[in-house]
Amino acid sequence: MEYICELCGRKIVRSRYLVRIASYAPYDGLEIGLLDLTRNFEKEIKNLLKKIQNKRGKKMEKDICVGFEFILCKKCRDNYIKNPLGKKRVKRGRKRISRKRNP
Repeated sequence: MEYICELCGRKIVRSRYLVRIASYAPYDGLEIGLLDLTRNFEKEIKNLLKKIQNKRGKKMEKDICVGFEFILCKKCRDNYIKNPLGKKRVKRGRKRISRKRNP
């Protein structure tokens, strides 16, 4: 089987790498406080149902979880793991603090 790097477009001769990315809304657990006990949940559920009534299933699904898979060559994979977010790196020098000597 022949593989092509999805980043650089070159034919992969030897090692190929599968990169998986998952983005999802995490569940932080359920904490019930005093204010929660006084809330009108029936009203909140009705409002939530009104909001999602017009949204399509795929759109709602993407709001919760979406995943991607890419096949990369070794060079592109090595570059990817060095900087997975593709952010420009900023060199930060150490600040020098000048201290006055007491005479």
